[in-house]
Amino acid sequence: MLSDLKNRFFDSPYTFKIIRGLLESDNAVELRLLRDHIRPSEKVLDIGCGTGDFSVISDFYRGIDMNGRFTAYATKRYGKDFRVMDATHLVFKNKEFDTALLLSMLHHFSKETLGKILKEVARVSRRLIVVDLIQKNNPVSRLLYALDRGDYIRPFEEQKKLLSSFFSIEKAFIFDASLLYRHSFIVARPKKTIMLRK
Repeated sequence: MLSDLKNRFFDSPYTFKIIRGLLESDNAVELRLLRDHIRPSEKVLDIGCGTGDFSVISDFYRGIDMNGRFTAYATKRYGKDFRVMDATHLVFKNKEFDTALLLSMLHHFSKETLGKILKEVARVSRRLIVVDLIQKNNPVSRLLYALDRGDYIRPFEEQKKLLSSFFSIEKAFIFDASLLYRHSFIVARPKKTIMLRK
């Protein structure tokens, strides 16, 4: 029942933007870090793009999300290419993108589903950047994490281990996205053993 309430509440792009803006200072830290690592000329695929707020980092940006309300909102607001798509079955060509983004996405998927997504991401991109929640121990943060729709908030080391099945990690660190949220920032390259689609 709590899960249904959370989904109904956060399925609105307007509610999602307001809450995220308040809790994470409008993604200011994440945007700065992404701009430090991505050139505006790179072809970027944002998987689970939500309301499209990170589309400003690249002139060649494409966002996908399972929520059609989010992609419609993002298209209207930013005028870029947003599509409804299942991340376990990407329709893109091998190595079509310079960089793929998984921003606050890992904690929404089981290990099995995440493996399917990562395999596809490794196929369509030359590099992956991950930003995701890291547990904090203060009571307010624990409450907020409990209200999050993602059921798989993982320790930093576990995030890196999951990624290492398909990627070689180049850089990984933890940062405070706000007073309440701590995130990982991971840059990785697909392993050469990843099977490409013919």
